[in-house]
Amino acid sequence: YEKDIISISQVNYCVDSLDENEAEIRFMWELDIPGEMLKKDNYVVISAKCGNSDIEVREKVYFKLGKAVVKVHNPKVWWPYGYGEANVYDAVISVESDGIIVSEKRFNLGIKTVHLERTDITDGINGRFEFIINGVRIICKGANWVQLDAYHSRDITRYDKALDLLKDVGANIVRCWGGNVYEQDCFYDFCDKNGIMVWQDFAMGCATYPQNREFLEKMRVETEFIVKKLRKHTSLALWAGDNECDAASEW
Repeated sequence: YEKDIISISQVNYCVDSLDENEAEIRFMWELDIPGEMLKKDNYVVISAKCGNSDIEVREKVYFKLGKAVVKVHNPKVWWPYGYGEANVYDAVISVESDGIIVSEKRFNLGIKTVHLERTDITDGINGRFEFIINGVRIICKGANWVQLDAYHSRDITRYDKALDLLKDVGANIVRCWGGNVYEQDCFYDFCDKNGIMVWQDFAMGCATYPQNREFLEKMRVETEFIVKKLRKHTSLALWAGDNECDAASEW
């Protein structure tokens, strides 16, 4: 650590309970903080605003890890497109040390619950595979999403047009296909604010992958990194392992 430097290494939240009158949100964070800085008067402050709804959290720092639970009365709830407003709170987490803000991060905060109702086996008629958002069954309308350019660094020049098309067709879900790449933050920000759920495959598709410790360790590192990077996004509805890798073993 650099001496006298505090930074926010990660922040996450989850909605523990939700009804029309109240939501309970659990915030969790991790700081990079030198041991000697713990002797100072440090606080983690989280504030979020959506319309006339405000969230405020202020917690004393005793360790590098921390959490706080807050109740939000009359919350502005996030809904998929076609079912209500895609309400997103503009949120910021900051660290105050002796009254001075020394680090902060901004993120989108959406209040919603997600449940996937599914049976293990279906014959196409009797099985169930349904997204339940805030207790409501959702008719999913969307598409697969693939990389926009053979050179991923150029994707950002095509995002605006492609995302406008996604909104134009009235999509409320998009599946980031396993043969894809992990998209940039502006993609998920757009989905957050436009009520588009994201079904996120891990980046494995249509192939048989090594079943050895070396590869499994690479996947563990990749998975941990990408989950921490994306999990705050309101739009994220489902993590899926891969695309047709079981089927590939038959090919």
